[in-house]
Amino acid sequence: MLSFNGVEKELKRLEYLLAVEQKKDTIVKTRDQQKEVMENKKDEKLNKQFEQQKLCKQFHEKQLQKIADLKAIQKYESKQIVIERKQQREYEVMLQKELDDELKNMKQQETQLKLMLLQGFGSGDEQKKRTMKAKTWTEKPVVEGARQQKRSNEVLKGQMVQQRLRGDAK
Repeated sequence: MLSFNGVEKELKRLEYLLAVEQKKDTIVKTRDQQKEVMENKKDEKLNKQFEQQKLCKQFHEKQLQKIADLKAIQKYESKQIVIERKQQREYEVMLQKELDDELKNMKQQETQLKLMLLQGFGSGDEQKKRTMKAKTWTEKPVVEGARQQKRSNEVLKGQMVQQRLRGDAK
């Protein structure tokens, strides 16, 4: 049988071994916890980087979309400017042609009036013709005024349509 001292020594030895084992377990647990904490930090860091890259990509895509929209608007506006210039040129040509025609008609009427004055007043039939021509000649500016009013109304309508188109494009 073991003596009391031997049992005490054995108990101390076992307590020492138990303490060493507990210390080893604590060290292993601490290492595992530290590894887990480090892995969690790495994962968090990677997640943050991924989120930042995702946000940067979204921002970049939005910027590209804005640029594409601006280019489309510029292209549309430049087309509209070309169309407006073409319409303006056509309108100017039409006005010039009408002015030339009107000038030609006025010169013809002037020569006819000069001829009538040179010929003098003749028979009653000629008098009627002169009166008719004079009436048409005096009425013509009224008709021409109506034409000019109609043209200006058409120009205003065209400008309003162009302004609406510009407003829709913006």
